[in-house]
Amino acid sequence: MGAPYPATGYGVPGYGYAPASAQPTKPLKSLSTAVMILVGIAGAVAIFVAISLFHRASLLDDLRVSSFQDVQSADDSVKGAVGFFEFVLLAAGVLWIIWQFRYVKNAEAIRGKLSLPSGWAIGGWFVPAGNFVLPELQLLQAATASDPDLPSGHPADSGKAPATLLAWWALLDLAWFLFWVGRGIRPSENGINSFTDLDKFQQADRISAVSALLFVVAAVVAILMVRSLTEGQTRAMAAAPGAHGGYQQAYQQPQAYGPPPVYGQPPQAYPQPPPAYQPPPPAYQPPPAYQPPPPQYQPPPPTQQAPPPPQWPPPAPPPPQ
Repeated sequence: MGAPYPATGYGVPGYGYAPASAQPTKPLKSLSTAVMILVGIAGAVAIFVAISLFHRASLLDDLRVSSFQDVQSADDSVKGAVGFFEFVLLAAGVLWIIWQFRYVKNAEAIRGKLSLPSGWAIGGWFVPAGNFVLPELQLLQAATASDPDLPSGHPADSGKAPATLLAWWALLDLAWFLFWVGRGIRPSENGINSFTDLDKFQQADRISAVSALLFVVAAVVAILMVRSLTEGQTRAMAAAPGAHGGYQQAYQQPQAYGPPPVYGQPPQAYPQPPPAYQPPPPAYQPPPAYQPPPPQYQPPPPTQQAPPPPQWPPPAPPPPQ
């Protein structure tokens, strides 16, 4: 049984559907700049965290040449650097979640719904153990969907993501893994009762310092990744039809289904476009006032010649016969 109306592609006047999503896109340039600045600050602070942790571990190597004041000063430096790093990391994380949420929403506006919708940009970071995979995987899906070189109509997962995204994923997960390892083996400050506990404290400091260095590298790669993803999605939004306004063309009622053409007859021509707009005639204007016609031409009257003057003396009369 035939379709109730002819099947057509997208955007054909008269019937058919517009692009997959009607939600408008939002530019990310300003938000991306703010994210890159905060991530860069967090990376710079992580350098001081690594230095302070390595310094405290070196003082604990030989307590015979280290005074209690030196160890106390190093401990205060570690606490100050770590506290400031956690504050900057929290601010950068909040702004990162906002950026990732908008980035995924734009990707959905360009290519349609993703397997991990935009809500996972927030909730994915708070899933225990799942936060090592879910946020990064969602960002990878949005990046492939925002590939500016992906032709329209192709599946969203067939696009390409920048290599910096995979590198950032690996560095960030490794940094967090070493952070939790160092935190797990570090004994409490009041629980150091033997040299074994002191060795664990030193080992935890060195592992945490390596974790901080990985955060520095991950921050540099994240800045490059955010810049690349933002530029690519901006190009994809500019190339996508109707990306800034949702639908390119609202849905219109399909034309009525007509009888199929008779075999052997040429197909009916497409309907001609409506004629160009013609301006209406000017408003009524009254005719000009009556002007009498000019008088007809009349020739001048003929001139009358004066009689010839009399001759003097008068001529002689003729001779008699």
